[in-house]
Amino acid sequence: MSNEVKVIFMGIVLWWRAQDPGPFVIVPDLASAAEQQHLAVITAAQSDFVGEKCPAGFKSDGGRCVFNLNGAGATGGVQLAFTTTTPAAQPFTTATFCDVPKLQSSATPDLALRSEWTPPGGAKNAAWMDAAGGVARGHIEPCSNTVAGDCPRFASWSVPTPSAGHVVMALSNRANGAPPILALLKGGATILVDNSPRLFAGERAMVHHTEPARLTASQDWCLYYQMIRTVSGQPVDCHGAPPIPDCPPAPAPELLKWIHRLRPSHFYYIGTIACSNSQYP
Repeated sequence: MSNEVKVIFMGIVLWWRAQDPGPFVIVPDLASAAEQQHLAVITAAQSDFVGEKCPAGFKSDGGRCVFNLNGAGATGGVQLAFTTTTPAAQPFTTATFCDVPKLQSSATPDLALRSEWTPPGGAKNAAWMDAAGGVARGHIEPCSNTVAGDCPRFASWSVPTPSAGHVVMALSNRANGAPPILALLKGGATILVDNSPRLFAGERAMVHHTEPARLTASQDWCLYYQMIRTVSGQPVDCHGAPPIPDCPPAPAPELLKWIHRLRPSHFYYIGTIACSNSQYP
């Protein structure tokens, strides 16, 4: 559908597919993470909003509209929603979500979310979204890393635009009792939700499209394992970077174009699978 709204999730994002609780898309607040500080930001082209103006609460930046998520929510983080009158499709089909690797664990029984990251009250979440009313799909960004396939992974969330009206982007549960932000999106709009490592001054000149795997790759991946436990409450050991999924090609050149157009310049380019989206189960 050419006029559908697409939401791209980059960086450390956990797609929690269990039904109780869930399914959720969880953006943990890693602004102070010892392993690697991350910044969680929503970015969109100003021209993708009805009226072509940035919504209240967003900052205008050279034709982009930017909203910083870290610290912007009340307890539980900012709740994201993309509402449409079109009937919901079933998300998380195996065939279309293959590119996003799963958390690996030998724990039995199944894993559970720790309360600090469980919506709606997870105190360590920058943001979260109820994964209903749209379609998820995993993607890979081609790269030339030494290990074949060890390339950035990301996911898109597609919401069909109604034949009459617009998809509404809602940001609620804001800090200090601030009212929800409600913004009308044009058909075909693309929104980027990015939770990527912060790039410090002096590093920017070293970052380019084909950088090799970072030394902190396993540490980045282990950030996910802070979010989960066994059902009995025991911690789960991090298995390091996951196996590279064996998936059929799923090119998304139009999404890659938007990623590079919308990403803030102070974000580290994610060069490996280790800081990409994950899913469980």
